[in-house]
Amino acid sequence: MMAPVAAQAMTVDQFLAKANALKAQGMMALLSPDIGVLKAEMADAVAALKAEKAARKAAGQPPRVCAPEGTKLTQNEMLGSLAALPPAQRAGSLKDGVSQVMRNRFPCR
Repeated sequence: MMAPVAAQAMTVDQFLAKANALKAQGMMALLSPDIGVLKAEMADAVAALKAEKAARKAAGQPPRVCAPEGTKLTQNEMLGSLAALPPAQRAGSLKDGVSQVMRNRFPCR
């Protein structure tokens, strides 16, 4: 019996394409299952980044992002920042894209 294969993480471009398609639907987007997909993808990316932050701290390594505790970006801020990433970074995972957005906005000095 084969073990189940984990779903591949969504790229930034894939995430943005789904988000833009939902925006185009207006209020009808609320009925789309893609809203749940996008929320889950973002939650997974943020959880992975928090785990990486904790692992770096436990290993005595400096943080990659120096956002004040509790910092949150609005949906429009995050989508705009992800869209502004260079094409090569948008082709990468959503987790890596979110990490880059946060490093750009909250660099450690």
